[in-house]
Amino acid sequence: MSELSVPPSADFEASGDGSDDAVEWRDPVSVTFAGHGGRVVDIACSPFHRDVFASAGSDAEIRVYSLLQPHAPTHVLHQEQSLGGIAALRWSPARPTVLAAAAMAGVLQVFDLKSDRAGFAPLELRAADNKSQRGGSDLALTSAAINAKNRSLICGGDGLGRAHVWRLTEALFSAGPAEVRMLEEFLHTEDDEDDGGGGDEENERDDAG
Repeated sequence: MSELSVPPSADFEASGDGSDDAVEWRDPVSVTFAGHGGRVVDIACSPFHRDVFASAGSDAEIRVYSLLQPHAPTHVLHQEQSLGGIAALRWSPARPTVLAAAAMAGVLQVFDLKSDRAGFAPLELRAADNKSQRGGSDLALTSAAINAKNRSLICGGDGLGRAHVWRLTEALFSAGPAEVRMLEEFLHTEDDEDDGGGGDEENERDDAG
């Protein structure tokens, strides 16, 4: 998987005669990340950390990446195969460690990176009337959204054109003052565990290059 990113401080210039201006980027940064076992179906950038994003794949995995550690993911969330795969991924605008994923089996899952690391299962939200008119099975959720103004509300759209809205518990939308730092520490801790403590040395080599 490849990602093209331009830092907010990168220089750029516009050229042209005014009628058909072209923008030339001077400093694009191209980084290649370890890929999924299938196609990438959605990507969500962290609203709290400029270098962090997550991708959802057809392999039923959610991978959290950091541009500061641009190879293997810092954390991988696994969806049960019985849920049929992921259709959409959203990062919570209120909680730095919370993501929501719409599942093809009609379930909206809410993951907390801290809880997953501790071995807790994600919260699963299912609409009571989310049944296919033909077979009676759960209808796939095709989209997801979290209200940025009323952060307790989370929504999912299904294959019949309906929107479902749930209200989250306060623990899932009320962030503490230190949670951004907690996300950073969590990412670095994951990297240290995976690399045997060599993550800081690798970052220093990258910075020097």
